[in-house]
Amino acid sequence: MWTTTALLAGNHVVLGGRFDAQRTLELVDRYRPDSLYLVPTMMARIWKLPPEVRGRYDVSSLQVVWHLAAPCPPWLKQAWIDWLGAERIWELYAGTEAQAATVINGVEWLAHRGSVGRPVPPGEMKAFGPAGEELPPGEVGEIYMRSSADGSVKTYEYVGARARTLPGGWESLGDMGWDFLLFDNEHTPNQAINLHHQLCALKGTGTEPVLRLPMIDEFVIKSALDLGVKALMLPNVNTAQDVERLVRHAFYPPIGRRGIGGTMRATRYGKDKAYLSEANQDICLLVQIESVQAVQGLDAILDASDRIDGIFLGPHDLAADMGLIGQPTHPQVVQRCVQAIERAHARGVPAGILCAPHDIPVFRAAGASVFVLGSDLGLMVQGASQCLSGFPQFLEQKD
Repeated sequence: MWTTTALLAGNHVVLGGRFDAQRTLELVDRYRPDSLYLVPTMMARIWKLPPEVRGRYDVSSLQVVWHLAAPCPPWLKQAWIDWLGAERIWELYAGTEAQAATVINGVEWLAHRGSVGRPVPPGEMKAFGPAGEELPPGEVGEIYMRSSADGSVKTYEYVGARARTLPGGWESLGDMGWDFLLFDNEHTPNQAINLHHQLCALKGTGTEPVLRLPMIDEFVIKSALDLGVKALMLPNVNTAQDVERLVRHAFYPPIGRRGIGGTMRATRYGKDKAYLSEANQDICLLVQIESVQAVQGLDAILDASDRIDGIFLGPHDLAADMGLIGQPTHPQVVQRCVQAIERAHARGVPAGILCAPHDIPVFRAAGASVFVLGSDLGLMVQGASQCLSGFPQFLEQKD
């Protein structure tokens, strides 16, 4: 949307492919744009560059740096304000549905830390409680938006889903369905031939496949990527050395040592001639934090490579490692999970967790933004149990 708007207004647009922190600064230095569009993870990766590297590039052409799409850690926003000036740092809070948006610049943010600004007219936003009651300032609730005073102006239309609404035209976001499906090759007998069929079935639905692999192994990782999977989740990542092995197996040279194949599904069986040059830009790596060692060494894990796109907590294995096997919701386990999520969030790294829906608020408050809810087998068992639960009473009835 931003690119289209800029082009229609007669502006030049610079596209950099998969994000690379130093390359982004190179493009700013070379093309002298006046606006830069980032998400907090990108900001964190740029800030992670050594000061002498950041100082090598002239970014004085930038008049506005927009950040959006995720919460920005206060320390990171402050760092960018100190670097470029408060008047250049702008934040947009909105949804793709575009019912309403808020905007705030760095000067205003310094006076109201934590704020995302005021709604831009005619859009409106309010916080509501579970019963649909409007909440006063300072209370935590669900954000609802509307595009006009009576909500009559429609800015979008869902296909296959409906928005959650309240009287007066208020709508909540996030009712489109599944953002991704996690295919579990760690704890199920799912194999490559089954995965191939599953990926073909999912293609074109708009839901992204994420594949959890059983181990950090060259053959396993290469086979998954050759099938066309772009997002991988790796279990039991405990050290920086684990990350280094993962990156080495997942990326083509010069970043890694992934072997090169020709007629594979990822290249559309040889028809996609650009795949080899673009694959490194499209890979998403998620590391699972499932031990006390990993939680305590999280900074070292994240420092090992800027190719880690997020972390994912494994409360069941973490509980077992803590001597609390079978107790993933034990307060001590939850505390460790929250500790890891908060640390990742403070560094601008997305964090996720497998949990029950009623536990989401705790982890969301810590900064988690990715949640895995249920499984296909679990939902089948649940449905079968519900179906069977009412059956015995009919057997007990007598004519």
